[in-house]
Amino acid sequence: MTIYLGARWNETDCAALTLAAADDTVWFAENAAAPTTNDQAALATAEIVIGSLPFNSLPTAKQLCWVQLLSVGIDGYGERNQIAAHPTIRWTNLGGILADPIAQTILAGLLALDRGIDQLVRCQLRQDWQKNHLHPRLHVLRGAQVLLLGGGAVTRRL
Repeated sequence: MTIYLGARWNETDCAALTLAAADDTVWFAENAAAPTTNDQAALATAEIVIGSLPFNSLPTAKQLCWVQLLSVGIDGYGERNQIAAHPTIRWTNLGGILADPIAQTILAGLLALDRGIDQLVRCQLRQDWQKNHLHPRLHVLRGAQVLLLGGGAVTRRL
């Protein structure tokens, strides 16, 4: 089996991945963003891709059966119809793994913006408390309505 790793890996991870692959061939992309000739040749024989994969390489990747993306979503990897055009390839991402921390970060950011934490921090750094200016702009969530768009793992966690 040939495994193509389309991301940057440190030396420790490279050694661990190579060891874990045992008798399988592991190819570490020379340039995942713009695959070299060697990268393209490795992609053409790869059965598994972990990381980035240029969609224009899909027609030549005849052995490819699984792509593990290193992100929560697929939006950064091209159009969904490009993925749908290759029904024999299984596409997975990190949505289930990272959904909780990303959802918590989104919620914290929304709450911070709603309560004006960004403005309060700036005022604190300047040691300038503008109560009359800030207080009317600070909100309380009681009775607020929120619209969540998206159907991925992060949206489900929120």
